[in-house]
Amino acid sequence: MQNGDELVDPASPMTMRQLFTHTAGLSYGWTPDNPVDLKYVDAKLNQSRDSDEFIAKLAELPLRFEPGTRYHYSYATDVLGIVVERLSGQSLDVFFEERIFKPLGMVDTFFSVPPEKVQRLASVHYWDSETNAIKLVPAENQRNFQEVTFFSGGGGLV
Repeated sequence: MQNGDELVDPASPMTMRQLFTHTAGLSYGWTPDNPVDLKYVDAKLNQSRDSDEFIAKLAELPLRFEPGTRYHYSYATDVLGIVVERLSGQSLDVFFEERIFKPLGMVDTFFSVPPEKVQRLASVHYWDSETNAIKLVPAENQRNFQEVTFFSGGGGLV
């Protein structure tokens, strides 16, 4: 955990409950003026090849807050996805397909969109407050939805 310019150990480890409630002290890196968030951005967690690489990168980052002290939307759901993988012995895509998508008849939900369905994938836009207009997110800032190898529990499904 970062306390000013100094890194300090948290008083207690994060818990599963804190991961589920986004109170584990993790971040997403969305606050550009925060030094911890800048480290999350620099780590390029979303570009991880797999869950092992993701966890290795995340483990090197400081916590934004002391676990259990406040809500902060974060990579906690991605960590929970990896917990599901470890406990089930399956990759998250296989686990979801067998336990959720097939039983519910969900035939168009994927981490990795099949080539024959890519043309149906909507483009991603954002609101540009400088021009007061909706703009297309540049390709380099969009998530890849083909040949996915890291199944993000926090934002990988389409």
